[in-house]
Parts: sequence; structure tokens; C-alpha cells
Amino acid sequence: MKLIRLISTLLPAAGLVLILLQLVVSNQLAGAGKNTLSLDKTIILLQSQNELLRQQVAAQTSLIAIEVKAKELGFATSLSTIALPPPDVAYNRPQ
Repeated sequence: MKLIRLISTLLPAAGLVLILLQLVVSNQLAGAGKNTLSLDKTIILLQSQNELLRQQVAAQTSLIAIEVKAKELGFATSLSTIALPPPDVAYNRPQ
């Protein structure tokens, strides 16, 4: 009899504890979902910024842009080409 009375007393208390535990876990999962959404938005923003930076780098390093910048700095195209002979080192000596 006492066992039944003990179980009937503890069962509602255990149910109440489980309900509170479920509320806490649900609240944490909802917060984690908001953090995940925020991180996803940040990732998308950074990816678009990276793409814009890639395009800017490609534009700045294109041959036409380099040629224009070289002319602005006073560089001129060479009319003659100079070739140096191969160095006379141990692996390149004729025998």
C-alpha cells in the first residue's frame, strides 16, 4: 500500500520535471535555430563580398589594366630583345 502511495506521489512530480525539462530543451533549440539562421546570413554576405573582391582583383590584374598603369608610371615598350647565353656551370659545360 505504501509503495502505491509513494508511486502515486512521485509520478506527478516526475511528470512535472519532465515537462519543465522539455521546455528548457525546446527553448535552447529555438535559440540555436536563430543562431544558425544568423550564421547562414553572414556566410551568404561574406560569399558575395568575396566574389566582388575576386572581380576587383581580376580587373586590377588584367593585362590591359597593367599596361595602362605601366604607361602612367612612365614605362615604355621595348623595341629590342636581349637574350643572355646560358651560364657556364658544371652541369652545362661542353666536354
